[in-house]
Amino acid sequence: MDVFYLVLCLIFLILGIVSIVGYITHNKKMFWKKEKMQKFWGKTAGTIIHFIGYVIIPIIAGIYLIVKGAIS
Repeated sequence: MDVFYLVLCLIFLILGIVSIVGYITHNKKMFWKKEKMQKFWGKTAGTIIHFIGYVIIPIIAGIYLIVKGAIS
């Protein structure tokens, strides 16, 4: 596995983990885009879309890319 590829995978994982910590600690400074999404799509839908985009997708992408790189 290439070093750049591994660093990219780790960045995805770290972004997802830091975002989870931000949600747990209710850090509003970290999620300045969340408020804009809530205004545009509504409070519930905006929060869900933000959570999927900034927590779920980076973690899944990081894990997937690490597994894909380890297999090939």
